[in-house]
Amino acid sequence: MLRMSFKDHFSGHAALYAKYRPDYPPALYEFLASLSTTHDCALDCGQAAIGLARHFV
Repeated sequence: MLRMSFKDHFSGHAALYAKYRPDYPPALYEFLASLSTTHDCALDCGQAAIGLARHFV
């Protein structure tokens, strides 16, 4: 079996990313959730996923 390896350029910076990543107001997530007619699933859209999760099952 052929195994490929890659150089990890990002793991060492995860804590800084988490510390300084932007956050958005809850009203934005409420508005975005209100655009959906159902709340039984959602697309993980990166930074907004955590804020939107509370509005979807």
